[in-house]
Amino acid sequence: MKEKVMAALLAVLLVLASGCGAGGFAQGNDAPSGEAGSVTVQPEKFTDEELEAVAREAVSVGLKAKPDKELEQWIDNQKKNPGVWTYRHRDARVIMIAMGEQPTGGYGVLVDEPELKEGTAHINAEFKSPGPNDFTIQVITYPYEIIFVHDDKLNVNLNIIEGSSKKSVLIPAP
Repeated sequence: MKEKVMAALLAVLLVLASGCGAGGFAQGNDAPSGEAGSVTVQPEKFTDEELEAVAREAVSVGLKAKPDKELEQWIDNQKKNPGVWTYRHRDARVIMIAMGEQPTGGYGVLVDEPELKEGTAHINAEFKSPGPNDFTIQVITYPYEIIFVHDDKLNVNLNIIEGSSKKSVLIPAP
């Protein structure tokens, strides 16, 4: 299974790399562009399960360990401001979805596992609020969720759901 996942990851990366420089978003990069040649790769057919494994390698949701001081400071500063925030930390793009200051407990940001389609990680996030009859702790909270993007070629499309409204935020690859 690990060999198939690695083969799927390699095939996705090769397909993504073959599309570089063929339009897309302007990034303001002054580096010269030029292609020495091109390689046509015929990707294998992969199961949905194998593609989901590739997406989990490229994008991870949540903190898996205590962040270092630099990342912890950025999180503490940004979580107070509602919105979507990005930050470059070591070998990953860090995306924070924050609700800002909330008057009680019971609030949260729920993030689904990413779906990888055509060079874009599609991620659904939902803002949760306590119901009118819910018991909550009386303390100010700052609900947020962190997403790490380990593949610089991936765009991220966030679908943020709050109650009955939904908005999409596209974060292009750097």
